[in-house]
Amino acid sequence: MQTFAHVVNGVVREIITLDDTLTPGVDVYTPSFAQELVVCSNTVKESDLYVSGSFSKPQPPPATVPSIVSSAQAKIQLTLTPGKTDGKSLFDDAKALVDQADVQTQIWFSDARTWMRDNVYVNQIAAALGLSSSVVDELFTSAATIGI
Repeated sequence: MQTFAHVVNGVVREIITLDDTLTPGVDVYTPSFAQELVVCSNTVKESDLYVSGSFSKPQPPPATVPSIVSSAQAKIQLTLTPGKTDGKSLFDDAKALVDQADVQTQIWFSDARTWMRDNVYVNQIAAALGLSSSVVDELFTSAATIGI
């Protein structure tokens, strides 16, 4: 048996197995379709990539950043993240900042049940702590894995 990958625009669309006596483009399939067939091993799967004569697995899609986590998850994650001072956590840094902030920020920090990624308080605190958007995304992603 012969195994072929049907490759379209560098992506394996289908795996085809033919009897050894059949020739693609002659005995089966049109010549134009046969030009899209590449001999492959049985390890090649649909969705694999084919570039410069080699098959490879596609990269997994990037993890999506959760848009919301519980306040407990967020605060626990902050306690697990090193702060700017040795022996202190990012929670310690955030708490010190919030203690000096306006009353609305203090109420939100102490009473909010959830933290939304696009929340104004989240972004103000992150900016004041010098955290980049990608770091905040990582914190939300890690926080979402914390069971509560």
